[in-house]
Amino acid sequence: MRKDLLAGGYLQVDETPIRYLDRDEIEGSRQGYLWSYGRPRGDVVFDWKTGRSRDGPEKFLGDYRGLLQTDGYSVYASLARQRAGIVLVGCWAHARRKFVEAVEESPKRAGLLVHLIARLYETEKELRSNSDVDRASLPPRKECQAAESYEEASDPMETQSAASKPAG
Repeated sequence: MRKDLLAGGYLQVDETPIRYLDRDEIEGSRQGYLWSYGRPRGDVVFDWKTGRSRDGPEKFLGDYRGLLQTDGYSVYASLARQRAGIVLVGCWAHARRKFVEAVEESPKRAGLLVHLIARLYETEKELRSNSDVDRASLPPRKECQAAESYEEASDPMETQSAASKPAG
């Protein structure tokens, strides 16, 4: 399964903290991580590690080349910087979470972005409900419009956010 996943050119990766029993530990347990590697509607391979360092995904991925969808944990960016052929892609759920947090500070702009991401989710839901649809053959439609609107709305937010941070 691992070999097939790595040959596919697109992987979703995430790590989940899990407490496990350890007789050598004074408290009786430690925290480990269950790393998951998979893709939509495909197999998932789990890899148990006692730490969260880059060693785990580096070893698992081997010579993998392709898209790597992650939550933004710095280990993945570090791997992508050092390996030609790995392209990091983000996750709308993680991006949305940050905008939901920002709604209190900037309700109009952040609220708009949360709304636009919701439109993308609606389109995904429609596409999933029709299994006969070949997504790649569809002409650009409302999901592209929502993404373009997202880009237009987020650019001023980046400028504002960068300008409001103290230098140094």
